[in-house]
Amino acid sequence: MIKILEIGMTDNLGGIETCLINMYRKIDKEVYQLDFIKMGTNDICFQKELEENGSLVIEMPDYLKHPIQYSKRLKDIVKRNQYDIIHINKNSLAIPTQLIAAHSSGRKVILHSHSTCSNQGKIGSILHKINQKLFLKYADYYFSCSESASKWMFNESIINSNKHFYINNSIDVEKFKYNETVRNNMREELNISSDAIVIGHVGRFIPVKNHRFIVDIFNEIHKMYQNAMLMLIGIGPLEEQIQQKVKELKLDRNVLFLGKRNDVYKLYQAMDTFLMPSIHEGFPMVAVEAQAAGLPCYFSTNVNEKVQIIDTTYLISLQEDAKYWAKNICENQVTDRNKLYPKIVDSNYNSSKEVKKLENIFRNIKDTGENK
Repeated sequence: MIKILEIGMTDNLGGIETCLINMYRKIDKEVYQLDFIKMGTNDICFQKELEENGSLVIEMPDYLKHPIQYSKRLKDIVKRNQYDIIHINKNSLAIPTQLIAAHSSGRKVILHSHSTCSNQGKIGSILHKINQKLFLKYADYYFSCSESASKWMFNESIINSNKHFYINNSIDVEKFKYNETVRNNMREELNISSDAIVIGHVGRFIPVKNHRFIVDIFNEIHKMYQNAMLMLIGIGPLEEQIQQKVKELKLDRNVLFLGKRNDVYKLYQAMDTFLMPSIHEGFPMVAVEAQAAGLPCYFSTNVNEKVQIIDTTYLISLQEDAKYWAKNICENQVTDRNKLYPKIVDSNYNSSKEVKKLENIFRNIKDTGENK
């Protein structure tokens, strides 16, 4: 049994949480034991599922408020449970306490980059530069979801080393395959007419997701198609601001704020187009999900270009205005949503394939010899 302690799963469903659960559901649990750290008393995402499958979810003190207690408890946990690997999934601003504590436990440490930018402005950029200097000293292996995520987090010596690996954000593609029955049921449940054009977005209400521009684009689409609907899935600090903007544009009846959902895979079926004009992204999981559902997708050119898996995915510059985006979306609707599905199945974003690569890496790390 190879025992791995996962750090980075939170109570807020985002890209890291989705990435970890997709890996977890496919990994061979007869060989790999994955346990998870949580901060505080709130359940992390999927905690019930994790515990029902035999994983431990271990409560820890806040590493920012109580770094000494965190470090001591982490070392005690690692020693008691005899973990072989500690896998840290964070952006660099949150890393130092966890990384140093993991290193001091004497186990192999993996640092996994899931982002391409900090959301903390100039202070964040300064901290990021400082933290980068710690990586060579305190981590043993380095994962990233994309080339741009690697370049942001790591230096060239790390990227060019044999300790660096690309782990594609992958999904259970069969779960997202287009289903006409599910589409009709979801539209009926949400009171959406069968002939409405539905634009969808999945993401937290934070600046980087660019919700204000999403609403501007939809406003232009609505001028052309009065029955068009916008479906916004997610929660976040900017949600009220976006709701206010929708009211000001008199789009209340055409915009659905669906909050935090556990049936997003069904909601994709009710959509006609997926829209994500992000200011920056690493490699968003939702991009793969939407394409697996057969949706034409529109991303900003600030999203990694490798996000284009099927031919109905387009990248548009944020320099273009909302009318330009709207025109492209309306001109490129898809009728046969399962036509390009085999390409998703054969891609490296199919979790059934990608987890095999990850298992081999975990095994090789374990087999490289004694821990430090």
